[in-house]
Amino acid sequence: MDNSKFNSANIGQTVAGQSPVYQANQNISGDYNSAVKASGGSLPIIVGLVISTLVAVTFVGLFIWIWGQWSDLSKDFEAKVDAEVAVAVSDNTEKLQAEFDEERKNPYDTFTGPVDYGALSFSYPKTWSVYEVKDGAAGEDFEAYLNPERVSAVEPIYALRVSILNKTYDTVVGEFQERVQKGELALITTQVNGQTANRYEGRIDENRVGIFTVVKIRDKTAIIQTDAETFRADYDALLGTVTFNL
Repeated sequence: MDNSKFNSANIGQTVAGQSPVYQANQNISGDYNSAVKASGGSLPIIVGLVISTLVAVTFVGLFIWIWGQWSDLSKDFEAKVDAEVAVAVSDNTEKLQAEFDEERKNPYDTFTGPVDYGALSFSYPKTWSVYEVKDGAAGEDFEAYLNPERVSAVEPIYALRVSILNKTYDTVVGEFQERVQKGELALITTQVNGQTANRYEGRIDENRVGIFTVVKIRDKTAIIQTDAETFRADYDALLGTVTFNL
């Protein structure tokens, strides 16, 4: 009997006719190896996708935050710019209005009092109106009010009051001496039409704070007064144009 043939046949039969247990082991081993290979290939991809997703989410979140910050800053900047523009426009409007109001005063008109009372005269804005309360007839005092646009006898505050009293200069200034000593009025010695005059600044009465100047005109006394600090510039300019007969 040929042993080699027998052994070869047996070997071939053993290989070809493997037992079920052996084949099952082989299948499990192959599946395991395949699974390992499959997972080993896809894991880096999954990790990469996760990282990419996290990066993308972070970037989007950061972008939204930056956009929000920029939007807030942009709104604040625009608000500040709008506020500054509004202030600039308002300031420019006020400046132009002031320039316009000053221009409207020109040319100035001339006020002239009674000739018998020294013909007191001065220049005043043409936008002011004049109202004579007392005309000085029959030896009474002279009194006139001047005010922008309109003037009446019931106005509480006037841009200018002009009075010529039938009192001596010393008598009139003596009436204010006590108020000067109390500090209610500040006394400044000045010149009007080349003559020494007393200028008083401060509280005229309970409702008015202004300026008035007492001037000697012959045997009479003139008081030129503004009832409000608002008219200081006009008052000073006007006082510089005062003339009267000595």
